[in-house]
Amino acid sequence: MGEVERDPPTRVLLNEEELVNLEKSQFLQHWAKQESYISWLESQLSSAQIALAPVREFEEKLKHSISSECGRRESFLLMRLNTKEQEIQDLIVQIHELKALQAGSSTSLRSSLLDPAVNVLIQHLRGELDKSKSALEETQNELSAWKFTPDSNTGKRLMAKCRLLYQENEELGRMISSGRLAKLEGDLALQRNFSEEMKKSQSGTVYGIFCSCFIFYFHS
Repeated sequence: MGEVERDPPTRVLLNEEELVNLEKSQFLQHWAKQESYISWLESQLSSAQIALAPVREFEEKLKHSISSECGRRESFLLMRLNTKEQEIQDLIVQIHELKALQAGSSTSLRSSLLDPAVNVLIQHLRGELDKSKSALEETQNELSAWKFTPDSNTGKRLMAKCRLLYQENEELGRMISSGRLAKLEGDLALQRNFSEEMKKSQSGTVYGIFCSCFIFYFHS
């Protein structure tokens, strides 16, 4: 037969009058009960601490893991933002160079801008630059209020937006680097030939022909 589980000891509660009227034997008896109750409480506390040890260890590991992951992602996002800012500055420098070329050769520029293909291309590049600036500002604002867990929706959206912004700016940088005004002026005759083809063509839309010319120009 197993051992019969005994009831836990109870706390001894005596008022002042009872304590004064206690005989020595009764006092010693109550003292022993109180000591037994204290020992039982200590054993319960020790058991609880032992049981909680694995839980606390897991909690500390989880906190450390989350902190490390968040720190790593924050550093990664800051690096991406710094890269985007540098790319924006490079684009601004290229725009200033284009403006300087425009100021230095106003006659040539005026004739170039009269060509529809060149004018549309420049307007497109300016629009892409404005979009990139707006996207970068929005990303910076989101990072200022950055509070997300590794699997939160906010974190995932921010990472996706950074990747998209990086791809868009890479493409924009290639377009601007390949589309400097000097090269546009050099290939102006080719663009005018494309314009003539657009006027003469009887199949497809004007937009489709322009897109074909645009793709051919940047792959030539």
